[in-house]
Amino acid sequence: QDIQDIGRHGEEVSKVLAQRFIAHQEALSALRRLFEVTPDMNHAKFEHFTRITLRDNPDIFALSINPYVRAPQRSTFERDMALRAAAPGFEIRERDSQRRLVRAAERPDYVPVGLIEPLEGNRPALGFDINADAVRHDAIERAKRSAAPAVTAAVQLVQENQKRVGVLLLHPAYSATLPQAEGTGALLGFAVGVIKVDQLVDIAIGGVTNHALVVRIDDVQAPADSALLYSSHPSSAVPESDYLWQQDILMADRSWRVSVYPTAEFMGSRSHWTTLFVGAGGLVLVALLQVLLLVTTGQTAV
Repeated sequence: QDIQDIGRHGEEVSKVLAQRFIAHQEALSALRRLFEVTPDMNHAKFEHFTRITLRDNPDIFALSINPYVRAPQRSTFERDMALRAAAPGFEIRERDSQRRLVRAAERPDYVPVGLIEPLEGNRPALGFDINADAVRHDAIERAKRSAAPAVTAAVQLVQENQKRVGVLLLHPAYSATLPQAEGTGALLGFAVGVIKVDQLVDIAIGGVTNHALVVRIDDVQAPADSALLYSSHPSSAVPESDYLWQQDILMADRSWRVSVYPTAEFMGSRSHWTTLFVGAGGLVLVALLQVLLLVTTGQTAV
């Protein structure tokens, strides 16, 4: 396993990972268009539209429509969503200091989960205001400024009680009747894809897996203590090694760094075999030297 092999493996991993993420962006783009032409869709229509996408992409944990709601619209929006989402008692919620879901405090605007599929297992996310969370809020602001898809840093999913890394891919949707130049007045909300990073990477690299190599993904823009998104082997840090290969790939508006390097076990076994080869080479050299000496002393005797 030399550095050229590691580089080729890293390039293949990066390529298939980027291709899969682009496919998810295209699915979100289609969902955003649906939201723009049918902003008042109900849960039944949303479930019908997202069914095939979720079936064919198991690494997309959920798809949602998150409307942009101003404070004066809140009460009307909550009553409307209780009917459209088939969720009696629907309200905009947030996490309190004990991580419990409670009614959201009064704010100028909200970006709550309005419709979500699959609904089973994701009901706790209904009404959750992603704008109340700092990491999600940052992605929302970037998407609003660029009018283009944005991806969050690593997040703890609302639907998960266990520790698992996920990211949200957000695609802003705008009113078809209001010009985008009017700013947030034209913003309808966001089409959102909830992606579990481990499943995304495992599916993407399933056909190119090499168990002698570690594949690690880090978020370049994130702080060092929260940058790790995925690692195929338990590891605390990327080692400094001549066998380390790295490349940054653009995922929406963030950069992910792909690192590929040999496992410690492989390097240990490589060292073992290197020792054997050196030893064997030494024995061969000694044997050749002995033959040379015998020939020389034989010639001298003759």
